[in-house]
Amino acid sequence: MHKIVVLKRGSHYVETSVPFDKSQNDIIKLLRKHNCTKIAPLEQAGDPTLYTLFFEKDRLPYILEFPITYVEKHESNSYSPLIKELKMQISGRVIHDRIKALLIEVEYGISDFEEVMLPHLLIRNEEGKSEELTGYLMRNKEQLSKGKLFDTVQNLLPGAK
Repeated sequence: MHKIVVLKRGSHYVETSVPFDKSQNDIIKLLRKHNCTKIAPLEQAGDPTLYTLFFEKDRLPYILEFPITYVEKHESNSYSPLIKELKMQISGRVIHDRIKALLIEVEYGISDFEEVMLPHLLIRNEEGKSEELTGYLMRNKEQLSKGKLFDTVQNLLPGAK
């Protein structure tokens, strides 16, 4: 599920001039450098357009969902509604820098690829729908905190059963 973010003017990355496509292509280059395969960017038309990147590493599927990023055009108050502008280039740069930092950990031997990418592991939930592991766990965190999801999560992981 793509998150929606509304940033205030002056927030980090608001002034980035790096186009979304360049950030996405840079991410693809980083993934290729780490021997990822089946890299497939997906652009889902709509208002706004949703951007997703699928890839595999050692036969494990992963997904990166770019948050829908808006910037406030002016401060809202009780007399004027919030006016916001879509700025996907911010989303592209933030995700690029995050993936780059995670992969530096892998290059330095601090972490394994699977460890740093675990939140982005693509699973099939109980309804058979594809979903990012983190999204599934966050939706079910109450059950998880009660220890009720261990067997379920284990069965959802790729290669189970």
